[in-house]
Amino acid sequence: MNTLWKERRVFVTGGNGFLGAHVVRMLVDAGAHVTCLVKDMQTTGCFYADGIYRRVDSVHGSIEDFDLLFEVLRERQIDTVFHLAAQPIVTEARAEPLSTLRTNVQGTYLFLEAMRRWGKLRSIVVITSDKVYSEVGRSYVESDPLGGFGIYETSKVCQDVLAQTYARTYGLPIGIARAGNFFGPGDLQWSRIIPGTIKALLLGKRPIIRSDGTPIR
Repeated sequence: MNTLWKERRVFVTGGNGFLGAHVVRMLVDAGAHVTCLVKDMQTTGCFYADGIYRRVDSVHGSIEDFDLLFEVLRERQIDTVFHLAAQPIVTEARAEPLSTLRTNVQGTYLFLEAMRRWGKLRSIVVITSDKVYSEVGRSYVESDPLGGFGIYETSKVCQDVLAQTYARTYGLPIGIARAGNFFGPGDLQWSRIIPGTIKALLLGKRPIIRSDGTPIR
């Protein structure tokens, strides 16, 4: 790993988020030069609490700012990208569909186009979700059909298909990770079952199960 990442110029969108902070820490520890796109100035989570922000170059702005994205790629001579910027919470997506679609869909196609125009990337990793799949009543396999009709699910399907389209049409070196149900240090999304349960127990309260038991994972 140290040989692979040493001196590579990596751009991470959403680098100050829960997953992003752990990815950035790994990259920096392995010797990469990391630039993070940071939208919100929150000071909670691993990115700030563990001092990761001191070890990277942070660019403050939005994933919907095409000119900014292209300038970061060009000026920093980026060769590797991890695209993690997203609105990740299903309930928030349902409550705020426009902002979710702007971030997850518009932000993705603008970033893909900026990367296409830059044209000097060695590898691109796009994180989507296991929620891109249609319900099949069993564990998913990669060849299962895409579906999902909630706002969050649809936004991630669009993100996934856009990444595939740019890879096939323009030859961008894109790998897609369809991930889900992350947990670990620094997760402050209390609506998720593990951090929510831990917080409830620390406060002496009963954990809240926000499901009727029908979803299959």
